[in-house]
Amino acid sequence: MDTKVVHSSPGVTTAPVVLWVEDGLTGEYLLKLWQTHAKLFDVRVGGTCETIRAAVHDERTADNRRVFGVIDRDFRPSNHAQWANPDSGIEVFVPPVHEMENYLLDWDALAGCDENQKRHRRARADTEARAQQEAGRMVWWMACRSVLAKYRDMLVGDYPHHPKVTDIPDRAAAQAYIASSPWYSASFPNATTAIAPAGALAADLGSAQTVHVGELNSGRWVQTFSGKEIFRSIRGYLFNSGYASAEAMDTDLAKSVGEWQHANNCVPTDLVQLRDALKARVGL
Repeated sequence: MDTKVVHSSPGVTTAPVVLWVEDGLTGEYLLKLWQTHAKLFDVRVGGTCETIRAAVHDERTADNRRVFGVIDRDFRPSNHAQWANPDSGIEVFVPPVHEMENYLLDWDALAGCDENQKRHRRARADTEARAQQEAGRMVWWMACRSVLAKYRDMLVGDYPHHPKVTDIPDRAAAQAYIASSPWYSASFPNATTAIAPAGALAADLGSAQTVHVGELNSGRWVQTFSGKEIFRSIRGYLFNSGYASAEAMDTDLAKSVGEWQHANNCVPTDLVQLRDALKARVGL
């Protein structure tokens, strides 16, 4: 079944569910997995997670209750535990893996998919070993990103929202609005106290590296490391020529993996749950 992701809002749609995703690869992959239900979903590309959150919130505020989003977790918490609860109020779904490409790190699917079979026919074990080697080179990079994400959340996690114009008539109101915020009075001072001391950065990086080494050794890296970089490395191993762009090659391999997972009843459980949660939210 041919599927297509819309890369910007087309306006009126008859699909029961409108789903905003971050990029075309995610949309094409999901539609391959859900191809027997594809007519239920109008999948649109929104770009960044912030853009998707804003677009979904604005449309739902305008009473379009069939609009949802799905974004990569990256270093944010997942809301996967609440997907099955129709009263959870979730507008944007955040899967438990690092990003959508982690679901493509399926060694059987990568070995068996058409894009591999019609080219070099790379063996499953060789593909997995190459991916693990790539992950091994990423440990300190992941540690650095983990600490950056931790510091960002500590410093601006509860940064005050901009007030309404009617709430700030004078200087005193402006000062009180900022000074009374938990961020100004507690979060920011506490964060700087924790981050600034000599040795704090080295200790935080060391702790993060220990966590990621543990994930590498346990096999958890397939879910927790940055899937995008690992997937692109594997795609380069499977094929790396004859295309206009790396993005087009990535997307075609993602579609091929999704097709294999669908045909072999190996759709990732999380993404079956996502599909069913979206259907349930609109009464299907």
